[in-house]
Amino acid sequence: METARSGAVLNPAPPVPRVAADRCSGCGRCVSACLLRLVTLEPQGYRKAARIVSAERCTGCGACVASCPIGALVAGSVPTGC
Repeated sequence: METARSGAVLNPAPPVPRVAADRCSGCGRCVSACLLRLVTLEPQGYRKAARIVSAERCTGCGACVASCPIGALVAGSVPTGC
């Protein structure tokens, strides 16, 4: 936990989910689960895979991770811009 010079506790950035594109089946459940519409399906070779867009807007709620039936989305540690 970080603190500012004033002693106030700074809120850490929420964990942004990571997508294992090689495991993603392209079912789209994560797209439907994200209330902020930050997950999309994009072409990955001959198929589609999930991608997190605008990672800085992600609240880390975990809805997309919970909706994935095969575990292709996992909770991350810090926003990376995916």
